[in-house]
Amino acid sequence: IAEDEQPQGQPVTPPPSATLRSRILHARRQFIDLQAVLLTTYTFDPEVFATGGLPLLLTDIGVEDDGGSRAVQHEVQAGLAKTPVCVCYDGGTGHHVTGLRYSLVPMAIERRSFHAKMIVMAGKGTDGLTWIWVMVTSANITRAGWSENLEVVGELWLSTADWRHRHLGDFLSWLGDRIPGAGEEQSFNAIGRLLQIYRNLPVRMLRRETAPKKWWHGYQYPRLYISPVAKCSFPQFLRAHKTSRARQLT
Repeated sequence: IAEDEQPQGQPVTPPPSATLRSRILHARRQFIDLQAVLLTTYTFDPEVFATGGLPLLLTDIGVEDDGGSRAVQHEVQAGLAKTPVCVCYDGGTGHHVTGLRYSLVPMAIERRSFHAKMIVMAGKGTDGLTWIWVMVTSANITRAGWSENLEVVGELWLSTADWRHRHLGDFLSWLGDRIPGAGEEQSFNAIGRLLQIYRNLPVRMLRRETAPKKWWHGYQYPRLYISPVAKCSFPQFLRAHKTSRARQLT
């Protein structure tokens, strides 16, 4: 994620010092109706996701609570019946089977690795508007990535159709074209539902409020670069948008 230039007088709010899981939980709590979740990763640990990922996304559990307890797993199952969740990982890293009701998709790309590490959540926010939250991170969905390593995280909140974020829609479509049935907007699948939400975002000005209590404050301006759908190389992207200065990179 490259930080776009912001309007005069609109300072960038630095993200608080926190763990990756606490940032996921913070974002999840801004939704009163979570409608779809997509996660992409290179390597994947289904046990870590079942006890440390899904409970954060689908229940009211805290970061330090036991996500593997019977009560929490019962809530997870109920949440999966309401909110479609999809995990895409590189198929060359192994084959995984899950007993939970989420989509687990091994990605096969000829002569290339599927190395994207993202989390996308969408739904109705606590303010009544439809929001999409995107986290781009260096962390795989593994115990080391989510609990032990020093990782990098960038976040984006969007509630309007804006040219800065077109790569997100292109990437969702790219995934939908490669996964049978995933791009069908009316079916119960995360990618199709995310595409529907993305395409129906209203066209309006970005919100300029500066109240620090707003969860989205300072997180609306980054631009996404996603290589499978980009029309230029990453160095060209950096030069074109003048984002080569260290303070502008997350």
